[in-house]
Amino acid sequence: RQLDMVVTDLLMPGMDGRDLACSLREQWPDLPVLFMSGQRNGDSTYEGDPVQDEVFIRKPFSPVELSEKLKGKDHPEGAVRVVVEGLKEAGYLDDRRFGEHQAGILVRKEFGPARIRQKLRSRGLEESLVEEVVSEVATAEVFREAARSRMIRRYGEPQAMDESTRGRAYRHLVRRGYSPGLVRGLLFDG
Repeated sequence: RQLDMVVTDLLMPGMDGRDLACSLREQWPDLPVLFMSGQRNGDSTYEGDPVQDEVFIRKPFSPVELSEKLKGKDHPEGAVRVVVEGLKEAGYLDDRRFGEHQAGILVRKEFGPARIRQKLRSRGLEESLVEEVVSEVATAEVFREAARSRMIRRYGEPQAMDESTRGRAYRHLVRRGYSPGLVRGLLFDG
């Protein structure tokens, strides 16, 4: 049977992804390989490695990001569609799960809802799903507490701030995606 493409993690028990690709290439020399890794120190090239020109993508990734990565390496549109749909059908690629994971990370990093929406859209999620994910991942109170915590840690208590510091705190929190009304309330109403 002819393989269209191999999708493999770089780190696996027993045999890593590069070893797997080399082994498969003994039978299919032109076999395209997509490497993925969740490791922060993973590298996209491996000097002296017979698979150094292959596609590498860092996990987690959205279907759109995967499609763009494969198209960027000149894989045919049909093959890209087959790979993405196959990974979706197998349960390895899911927009909702990806969105929830990314939104959860951004909430823990104290980003506000507007910035989280912007980041999820930039990663290829559809607007309707972005809205669902943001409303499910955190309540207004969670966002309020995250903004308050960030403000105090970075600028101190609002009653101790001078006007200039309040201005900096306001701009910082709005840039992080919190609504101007929420930030004004934190700065002036406590």
